Amino acid sequence: MVKRGKLLASAVLSALSVVALYGCGGGSGSNVSSNPTDGTVLLAKTGTLVVSAKFPTGNEPGQIGTALIDENTAKIVVVVFNESGYSEDVILTRDNPTARIANVPIGRMSVYITTYDSAYNLLDYLAVGGEIAEGENTLVATLIRGYWKFVDANGNPVSIRLNKTLDTDTTTLTGFSVIPYTYTYIDWDEPFAESEYNLLWKGSGFSRELCGGSTETCRDEGLSYFNQFIGPSTNNNAIDSQYLPLPKAGDYPRSAFIAGTAPEGMSNISDQDALNYFNSKVTGPNTMEGHIVELLIKSSTETLTCYDLSGNEITCPDTSSASKSNKGLSKAIAKAISQRAGKSAIGSDGCFRDLTISSTDEWESCADLDNDGRWCECFDYDNDGRWCEEGERSADDWFKVKADGTWTGDACVQPFKAEGRQLPSTDLDLTIQRKK
Repeated sequence: MVKRGKLLASAVLSALSVVALYGCGGGSGSNVSSNPTDGTVLLAKTGTLVVSAKFPTGNEPGQIGTALIDENTAKIVVVVFNESGYSEDVILTRDNPTARIANVPIGRMSVYITTYDSAYNLLDYLAVGGEIAEGENTLVATLIRGYWKFVDANGNPVSIRLNKTLDTDTTTLTGFSVIPYTYTYIDWDEPFAESEYNLLWKGSGFSRELCGGSTETCRDEGLSYFNQFIGPSTNNNAIDSQYLPLPKAGDYPRSAFIAGTAPEGMSNISDQDALNYFNSKVTGPNTMEGHIVELLIKSSTETLTCYDLSGNEITCPDTSSASKSNKGLSKAIAKAISQRAGKSAIGSDGCFRDLTISSTDEWESCADLDNDGRWCECFDYDNDGRWCEEGERSADDWFKVKADGTWTGDACVQPFKAEGRQLPSTDLDLTIQRKK
């Protein structure tokens, strides 16, 4: 699925890190601290942006703020930009771990952070969307690439069994790995930026048929990480994964996902029962907390409608198959719970039973609409950084898809806390790459 009208950034590979942005008022930024030590960035109306990081040395791990970064990190690039065309970037290295950007404007802004090894291979990335207020501003954002192990309140390892919608299911989760794989994008119509990743579940009892022949790892369809900044100091984030496939309960499909809507997604949901469970987010430099939702779908329908870019309805091309993501599903389920007048309380088994959910998903796609043999591919299948094959880009082949769907079923929630650590190199080999 491709979305146009956004800033796209190609990405692949490794680290856990934190970048904090602080702002000081004043025309020249003369009251900016001259000795930042923990990954701080200083911003003001006409002030100065200061970025600092600690790199790995000897046996000591590298740090940005209080979080670990990959031992191969050699360069960190921070870009600050806005919709009006302002853009500045700095590169931090071991020899020059601090840099300054002057005259950063207030208002709508985005920050794009990338880390690289010494050969300039991209290791990790994060996009943050938000708005700088006049005066001091503080933004804290955490990169999430790594292995996240489930723990209890005391930090001891725990496991989560997914058997609330099928008591014989032995699928047991012990954690998951987050692996950058394609891009982040920033939409100026949205109050946040979104970064997408591969998600590799770890545990036992996975279905070999559904999980590529393994009972200990299973690749999810992906994870979305939303980051929003509202000056001077409000930092919001949310984590929402796609589907982990689970064995059917008879003829009923089952799946599970990490539930957390985009930062603005809860604004029209007033029911606290829903808000309590669709809240997954990063809560610290190496901590995630929230809920995993186990789904049982008893019935479902989906209707696709397609339009050209002028808004005229067209016959949907064969390539416009139903969206395979669950984008928007967290919000749809939470809304359905909040609308169950007098019936929204969760059951003693941790389940919301017999929900009826309606949702709409929209995206842009491409096909050879005019039969000229040229059209735009929707993915960088060969990972060469080019999203369209040479000679095949055709602007008149883009179209819009709207999917209206309904389903009924059960949503059972399980709380989790996860601690992040270095991503095992073997997890990169286990990630299934898209192929033609």
